[in-house]
Amino acid sequence: MKSIRTKNMLLGIGIFIAFIILQIVVAMKFQLLNTNVTEMQKDNDLSKKLYEVYVYELKYKQTHSKEDLNILKNKIRLLPTKYLRPILMKVDNGDFNSLENFLELNIASLNKKTSAIKIDVTYENIVMFIIILIINIVINIALYLFSKQIIENIETLKGGLKNFFKYLNREIKDVEEIKVKTYDEFKDMSDMINNNIEKIKSDIKKDIETVEEIRLFSNKMASGDFSKLITKTPANPEIAELKKTLNHFVKDIKKTFDAILEILDEYKNEDYSRRLELNAKGEIKHLIDGVNALGKALEIGAIKIANSLTEKSNTLKNTSKTLSENIDSLANALATTSKNVDIVSEKTNDITDNIKNTVDKINKMKIISDETKSNALKGEELAVNTLKAMEEIADSTREIQEAITIIDSIAFQTNILSLNAAVEAATAGEAGKGFAVVAGEVRNLANKSASAAKKIKDLVNKTEVKASEGIEISDNMKNNFLGVVEKINTTSDYVNDITNGANLEAKKIEEINNSIKEIHEMTEESKTIMQNTYVVTYDLSQLSTELYEEVNKANNG
Repeated sequence: MKSIRTKNMLLGIGIFIAFIILQIVVAMKFQLLNTNVTEMQKDNDLSKKLYEVYVYELKYKQTHSKEDLNILKNKIRLLPTKYLRPILMKVDNGDFNSLENFLELNIASLNKKTSAIKIDVTYENIVMFIIILIINIVINIALYLFSKQIIENIETLKGGLKNFFKYLNREIKDVEEIKVKTYDEFKDMSDMINNNIEKIKSDIKKDIETVEEIRLFSNKMASGDFSKLITKTPANPEIAELKKTLNHFVKDIKKTFDAILEILDEYKNEDYSRRLELNAKGEIKHLIDGVNALGKALEIGAIKIANSLTEKSNTLKNTSKTLSENIDSLANALATTSKNVDIVSEKTNDITDNIKNTVDKINKMKIISDETKSNALKGEELAVNTLKAMEEIADSTREIQEAITIIDSIAFQTNILSLNAAVEAATAGEAGKGFAVVAGEVRNLANKSASAAKKIKDLVNKTEVKASEGIEISDNMKNNFLGVVEKINTTSDYVNDITNGANLEAKKIEEINNSIKEIHEMTEESKTIMQNTYVVTYDLSQLSTELYEEVNKANNG
């Protein structure tokens, strides 16, 4: 597997070697060109000198002037040795026709050679141009293929990250892995991103399962079922802490309710001596105080009723005994009995009135309890809506934070790529200046993106802290309202039980009143039916004895 840095280095080395070869070829061609040009210039100079000799030879041939002959010889002496001797020999011998032919042949030969050199120079220039063109084409093709591969990989990563963001925003249900065809840093980046995507998908699945269990758990708590605990293990530490808090809350509430139910069972069995001693705050403490106050009130009421019944039964027993022992003084005894019966009736009526007042107050307590329950349910609904809103804000904040982290990573990678591009542009020399400017702008843009991402990340972190505080407060408020609703339900049940018990006691008192009325009627009848006094007295004695035993039994029980 070749990394982008290795490929980049190999491409730079290839371009460097191509330029070295190009410089060597150009240098060789220039050297050959200089040699040909120098030789052509020499041939041109020689051709000009031969032409001047040819012109002066024709002139001398016409004038036969000694001056022209001397000028001709001076021109001949300027020629190279190769041409000097043959021409001077021909001039000295006066063979000017042969000299003309010699000069014409050599001038034509030199002109032909110069033309050939010019053709060679033109050919060499064309060849050199073609070589430079081919090398430039190869370099541009290599740069194009290299940049095309990088762009394709960047587009692949861009598409994969775009789908991943859609998955995080719940726009799509699943995200495919990023597939990069090359084996380089882009492959490493795609593998790293794919591994993180799989981990995030797994964590999200765990969190969703835990949240669903929490939802079912909340529904059970709302219906009064505290027997189950949350068992799923989430990946999110905040959800894990929420799970731990809810389980601890349920355990504490269940413990409190068990203690309350236990002591209420004792109250139901007419044992009002125990009181709740639990460390609690808020509405739970108010409920415990209410139960303790209820027990105390029931205990005081039971004592009063027992003392009153004991007193009245003792009075009735003593009266009955007096009637049995003093049958002869029946008139006086009947008067005393009538008086005592009136007193008992008055006291019993007072007890009946007190019990009716107690029932009325209990009914008012029930109405107040129902209104409190309605308000608590509304408060619970508001707390649940607030908690949901805060959780959605926290989830959105975490998703934004993850997206900013990825953007920061992309900006960092873009910065590295722009630095590599700037190095390559610098290696390319003049041809890479434009690419270097673009690379610098890309690097500046990456730095600005990283700076902006950092500022946004700081703001998001602050938002996340505030959202977590809001979630905790809303959750505590919802839990308190749930506790209030449960305690109000329990208190309402107890109020109903007390109401039923009070009505039953009222019926018993009414029965006692009826009995007292019967005694009073019997006393009145005894005034006129003396012969039945003994029988009535005996029956009254039996009735008072049974009542006394029942009262003692109730007090001892």
